[in-house]
Amino acid sequence: MKKFYIILFLTSFIIFFSFLGCVSAANLTVNPGNSIQAAVNNASAGDLIVVNDNNGSSYTYTENVVINKKLTLKSKTLGHVTIRALNPSLSTLIINSDGSGSTIQGFMIKGSSATDCNGIYLNGVSNCNITGNFLTNNYNGIRLLAGSNNNIQNNSIFNNSWMAVTVVNSNNNIIKNNTIINNEYCIYL
Repeated sequence: MKKFYIILFLTSFIIFFSFLGCVSAANLTVNPGNSIQAAVNNASAGDLIVVNDNNGSSYTYTENVVINKKLTLKSKTLGHVTIRALNPSLSTLIINSDGSGSTIQGFMIKGSSATDCNGIYLNGVSNCNITGNFLTNNYNGIRLLAGSNNNIQNNSIFNNSWMAVTVVNSNNNIIKNNTIINNEYCIYL
């Protein structure tokens, strides 16, 4: 009987500690008046950040956002949330290599108008998804540098002063089903 309790205890111990390593991603919310960058800074890799509009009306967050971990950054309502560059001499939204695997979905992204600045700048990333965004009034809509296996699709990229999409030193990326209108140039590979 004593042997039975020892086996039961050890089995329970193993089962209990095997679940300690299972942590699920958190869902964070950004409301008008709060900072997207603050939510990014407070998030853990794998988290979902939903950025809210103003109760069904459009809302503009004025900031430059840098992502250095794998996140999903999603607008609650497609096209109702704008991220406008606070500093037009910097890219509006940057994903650096530690942000590989991130998703950006459903935003209006604009205001990085200085030469060589981008609405979205993917810097050395892989496996990112950039989908359903509107990129306008930037120097370049999207710039991908030294990246691979990224998915850029179903975006509307318009009225940028230079390129809609710039891809440099990158391979195995999917760029499809984007609407590109009224940029100086369309796609640079």
